[in-house]
Amino acid sequence: MMRVSAKTVNGQFWEPKTKVNRVVPISCKLREYLDRHISNNVDGNWFFPTPHGKRWDADNVSRSNRKANN
Repeated sequence: MMRVSAKTVNGQFWEPKTKVNRVVPISCKLREYLDRHISNNVDGNWFFPTPHGKRWDADNVSRSNRKANN
């Protein structure tokens, strides 16, 4: 299980689009991977930051995904 909740990171506020905190079921393998990734994360940065250490903009992520899928 992974908790998804509103938070402020480096002065930037983020919350789920539904504005409701929740628990998301995930596989044991994914949990192992994420736990290893967390240990490499420093200073409370975003879990999967941009190359510049910032929060991904939802529109930019969509554009990147479209390019990768073509």
